[in-house]
Amino acid sequence: MFMKKRDDIIELANRFEAERFEAIMEQEGIPCSIISRHSTVYDGIFQLQEGWGFAEISPEYREKAEELLNEYRNSRERE
Repeated sequence: MFMKKRDDIIELANRFEAERFEAIMEQEGIPCSIISRHSTVYDGIFQLQEGWGFAEISPEYREKAEELLNEYRNSRERE
């Protein structure tokens, strides 16, 4: 099963990034849903193949959400 690339998702690297991203979106008033690709039934194989998970973002907020995520990632690199 392959997921089609969609314009309303932003890939997230791990649970910690997802939690921080969700907090940033809440602070900015940007609605989003965080979806993990983990499945107990399949023992996490989808996360190995497709990545940890993603955030679903409405198209009107996507550009701002990507900008905020990039700022967060860049700040992590400087630490």
